[in-house]
Amino acid sequence: MPRLKFSKEQPLYMETAALLRKAIKSGTLPGNSRLDSVTGLARQFHTSRKVIENAVTLLKEEGLIVSRPRQGLYVAPSESDTVLVITSLNSRTPETAAGNLLNLLIESGVRHFEFIEAEFLRHASAEFFQKRSGKFSSVLLFNQGYRGVEPELEVIRSLHLPVLLPFGSFEDGVNTKFHVLYSDMVLGTEMLLAHLKEQGCRSVGFIGWHDSEKGAHFRLSQEKYLELVDKANMQRVPQMFGTIPKESVPGDSALDTFMENHQRFDAVICYSHLSALHLYFWC
Repeated sequence: MPRLKFSKEQPLYMETAALLRKAIKSGTLPGNSRLDSVTGLARQFHTSRKVIENAVTLLKEEGLIVSRPRQGLYVAPSESDTVLVITSLNSRTPETAAGNLLNLLIESGVRHFEFIEAEFLRHASAEFFQKRSGKFSSVLLFNQGYRGVEPELEVIRSLHLPVLLPFGSFEDGVNTKFHVLYSDMVLGTEMLLAHLKEQGCRSVGFIGWHDSEKGAHFRLSQEKYLELVDKANMQRVPQMFGTIPKESVPGDSALDTFMENHQRFDAVICYSHLSALHLYFWC
């Protein structure tokens, strides 16, 4: 960095800020690049920490520099790095899971986020968002249970941006044609069965969940599970499939009862309706 020149027209910290601002806007310091510490910047500019602190404060107020917890100072992401986050009042995504993911992303500071309700999209024209689509790099869609005909899907598609359903299901991926974080249940189950077999398992059971209104639910059809078991050269056992109440979580009485009554398996795979992860339990 050049040595700063004292000027009667502006304070030294403003001159420092001007040099950093020019480097950021010209791309010399690109978005998301890490800056040196305050002490390091003071050394580079041949000035004091106080001057750097004041310059950084000014550029933070302008939105050009951000502080990331436990990481330091970074150049703010460019406007095109903004992610459109679409939430829903009727979302079946667990609030804690969605909140934890968003907090993690926001704390990382890698992207800006702009939030909008899916219900609003249903009453807005596609043109309204097409005019602003250049601002966004991608879309995070927090909802589940899509049939593929919801009005907001057309508006989202009109943006021509990558869309991710971080808590969707296999059916959501099929119905929306958007990418779902764990939509490929076939590949995931194949990998899990291969792992179990490496650990010496010869047979496996599957737990789905049920409710009083809609009956039993599994991530894949039972026929597909049987096909994958055969492909993995594992044994088919009588009564491979069981269900638990959809409110069940690992460790509760419903799961314990199921496990006690199914000792014929070497392992049991449980696809919780609230989890994107495969949970498996040794019997």
